[in-house]
Amino acid sequence: MTIRGWLAGRTLRTRLTAGVLVLLIVSCAGIGIATSITLQGFLVTRLDQQLVQAGGRLDVSLEQNPGTPGGPGGPPDPGLPGQAVGTLAAQISKGSITQAQVVYDKGGDVSLSNVTLSTADRAVLLHLAPDAPPTTAHLSSLGDYRIRATQGRDEDIHIAGLPLQDIESTVHRLQATELVVFAAALLLTGLAGAGWVTLSLRPLRRVTMTARQVSSLPLASGAVDLPHRVPETYPRTEVGQLSAAFNQMLGHVETALEEREGSEARLRRFVADAS
Repeated sequence: MTIRGWLAGRTLRTRLTAGVLVLLIVSCAGIGIATSITLQGFLVTRLDQQLVQAGGRLDVSLEQNPGTPGGPGGPPDPGLPGQAVGTLAAQISKGSITQAQVVYDKGGDVSLSNVTLSTADRAVLLHLAPDAPPTTAHLSSLGDYRIRATQGRDEDIHIAGLPLQDIESTVHRLQATELVVFAAALLLTGLAGAGWVTLSLRPLRRVTMTARQVSSLPLASGAVDLPHRVPETYPRTEVGQLSAAFNQMLGHVETALEEREGSEARLRRFVADAS
């Protein structure tokens, strides 16, 4: 069944309430999508700024201390100075990835740990253009990362990356909060809207009740009394105009019935006189 077919069999109160709810759902969905995209863009922009700073510190560390884990043949180091937990540090030399490590927090001690890269991960890192804007990549062992490559002095390429997990969790929390708030708003709006529509349609229901009472009267013959009238409301409203037109129609019907009754009475008297 289509929406149009479903609405065709519903009352005006149901259709108006459903229309208000549909508009509110569309508005809430638009607001939710806009806020999520805006927040995610803002957080990603801040993360990119942090990534540029992390890449600068990584370049300095690798250039000044070739013996660090980022340098070729360097011994293990407890951590890269100034780098946040989750920072990815990799080096490309002669077209191959020589180092790929990430900063971990093990019980309060920040240290580096080697990262196992799949063939797809290596392909993504090797195709990064040096000094290009940060890009998003999915690494099989780490998840979603914002990564950026910079050109080193010795024709090697340094890659720095920061995780997107915190941003994704923040956006998901926002979406969950919006879902709860919007659901509560829809429920309250539905109840309030149904009550308001019911109150607004009360004059129209009076017109309907009066029409039913008039339709039940025996209008075929005999004297008919039409005392039923609809209380007129504000004439500028649609319901007020309908009430005035309905009362005028009842007046015309009552006049016609009175003329018919008079004609029938005169006919009866003529027949009686002729008899």
